[in-house]
Amino acid sequence: MSDINLAEIESTLKQAEELDINLTLWDVEPYYNPVENTYYFLLSEEYYEKNLKTKVKILPETNFKYSILNENYNKDEGLFIKFNEPYEMIVFNDSTYYKLSFKFTNLPIINIIPGREEITTDPQPAIFQIYMNDYDDKVGTTFITSETMIYVRGRSSLYYPKKQYRLKLRKDNDYNEVSLLGMEADEDWILDALYADASKIRNKLSFDLWNQMNSYAPNKYDNDLEMDYVDVYMNNEYHGMYLLKEFQYGEIDWDNYEIAKHSQDVFPFILKYPKNLPDHAKYWDIILPKVYTNFFERDKITKEYILNNFFISNYLD
Repeated sequence: MSDINLAEIESTLKQAEELDINLTLWDVEPYYNPVENTYYFLLSEEYYEKNLKTKVKILPETNFKYSILNENYNKDEGLFIKFNEPYEMIVFNDSTYYKLSFKFTNLPIINIIPGREEITTDPQPAIFQIYMNDYDDKVGTTFITSETMIYVRGRSSLYYPKKQYRLKLRKDNDYNEVSLLGMEADEDWILDALYADASKIRNKLSFDLWNQMNSYAPNKYDNDLEMDYVDVYMNNEYHGMYLLKEFQYGEIDWDNYEIAKHSQDVFPFILKYPKNLPDHAKYWDIILPKVYTNFFERDKITKEYILNNFFISNYLD
């Protein structure tokens, strides 16, 4: 616990509504959330495991004094680091004082500032901000800000209270390809809400297993799908943990029975459930709810293209 007289400070000094201070911790710059009045310090798991307890120095402007108010804080021994535990802090000088909080987190933080009050299935402009580890330096952090288009994605998930989103990063009316969380640079990203998965690990585990198995394939095509967990805020208000995922190109356009424009000669793709089933599909009603890799087409060229380029073990004509 702090050795200051908190009651005396609060009774004799004026409380400031805001204060221009610069908090630093080692070489980690914090993310500040003005709604929560909280600073977030992002630490990698590797760094955290080596520094469970350390003498941290969080230095505001030199003309201010400060003290950490948590009972488990010992000024001489240092601060015991726990993720997502709020640490209360008071900063003061001879005339004013200011209270704030800071937390340690191991998840990157995304904050989205929409152009309109509600995000719908119609794309709208927004500001995308991400606070993440510097992947060339496990201690340092990186801030990235970009314009983006954002909209709610999904079908059945549209009815969930926690929505999933698609982002298309933009810059000067053009695509803005950016590497996020060490993944390949792209402008197209998905925020998976994980609402239907109470464990929050099924999607990540499935694709991690696929990526690992694919690494042993004799023909190693670059068809891994990378993703990682993030904390998402909307206008600095917390919306929960999401999976930030690369967008999977090469989907089949069921409406036009064509391969999407991003396709190449050999590429990974997702077979989606058709929006409008053809008339001859009515007898598949019993099978379709259980089998998600069926597709229907009338274009002979498309059919031959798929059969010549993909191995489909259960193809039925």
